[in-house]
Amino acid sequence: TTTTTTTTTTTTVPLSLLEIVMNDPEYATFAAIIVAGESGYLLSDASKERTVFVPTNLAIDSVWSQTAISNLLQSKDKAKRFAAAHVIDGYLSYVSLYFSDGKSFQSLSGDVIVSSVIGGRVVVNGISILVANQIARNGIYFTISSPFIIPKTFTTSTTTTTTT
Repeated sequence: TTTTTTTTTTTTVPLSLLEIVMNDPEYATFAAIIVAGESGYLLSDASKERTVFVPTNLAIDSVWSQTAISNLLQSKDKAKRFAAAHVIDGYLSYVSLYFSDGKSFQSLSGDVIVSSVIGGRVVVNGISILVANQIARNGIYFTISSPFIIPKTFTTSTTTTTTT
């Protein structure tokens, strides 16, 4: 008597950064900003590994008023800058950030993100990392306790010209 055993191995491919952000209710506000800025390509390009610092809904709501969020969602350029400010080219793990104490990284918006170690924990731009090393198909993401961009970053100055 011959017994044949067949083993099937199922490999689960992680979601892309964009799929994760768009499908997690905790990131709904950040997802809406990505849509408003037509910035999905920042998180979906399979040919580039990216590191994304994703603020939760609560994190954004604690810094931005509903009016400011609404205004942000109505400006494609501002929404795109907001999203890009949270994305770095390349793959940076928590350990990489830990050993990069004081090192600066440039986000895709051109803004600077500084990694620091305070009390044995990594912070980025002084902001706490709530959940680290979350793996996606095209990179890694961190859940952070506050957005890097605050409303006053987007205030515009007006020039008044007086004629005499």
